[in-house]
Amino acid sequence: MKMQKNKLIELNEKNEKYKVDTERELGLAKKIQETLLPVPIINEHLEIQAYYKGSNQLSGDLYGFYQIDAKRYGLILLDVMGHGLSSALITMSLHSIFERLILKGSEVKTVMKELEDHLHSLFKNTSESSHYCTAVYLLIDTDKREINYINAGHPSVLLQDINGKQYELRSNRPPLGMFEDIIFNTNTLTYSKDSKLCLYTDGVEEPLGSDRLCSLLKTYSAAPLSTLKEEVIQSLRYEEETHQRKDDQCLILVKLK
Repeated sequence: MKMQKNKLIELNEKNEKYKVDTERELGLAKKIQETLLPVPIINEHLEIQAYYKGSNQLSGDLYGFYQIDAKRYGLILLDVMGHGLSSALITMSLHSIFERLILKGSEVKTVMKELEDHLHSLFKNTSESSHYCTAVYLLIDTDKREINYINAGHPSVLLQDINGKQYELRSNRPPLGMFEDIIFNTNTLTYSKDSKLCLYTDGVEEPLGSDRLCSLLKTYSAAPLSTLKEEVIQSLRYEEETHQRKDDQCLILVKLK
């Protein structure tokens, strides 16, 4: 009896150690994931601010924005299905691909096609169910005041001009990895001086709703971008405290000068 008790104690200690070690490793992985996130961009052409808050688990959300050359900037935001280690590993593998392609100045459809092919290749030789992700990529030319974009099943991007008129850059194809042999068509639009962009994942859209985001964008249209960001964050915190929402939250705000 005593021997069985000692074995149970030993087993519990091993399980506890495994749990502590696993949590430590996941915490380290989460920190590594967060180091991939870019710092704000502020110059004479535009200003880009971002907000990211992961859930308690590893995140399936990831974004990036890059200055390609003197006049072009690339912004990408994606949300891999699910949470946890598998989704986080997929986002990090996608990160290496989109960063390389965007900095090289690749066309919008090339970036999205490469990400699509990568997702399919990950599960090509396995019976495991595949993962898909929603994604939106914007290539901004500040000289032409032009935006080329593809939205693959992602929440609409909000564009607001200086007069407060708002437009939605809606999804124009299915999520990446869902179907094969999808043709990528790039949409193009022009923008006016002092327009603003708002990109977000469903962790922001679901608690606030697109109407609330549109309202905040309009209310603080003349305010600094940092003020608008803080107002969105405060609204998210209120919803989180009121309804106990816990999801990854990604937000990108852009002022086009």
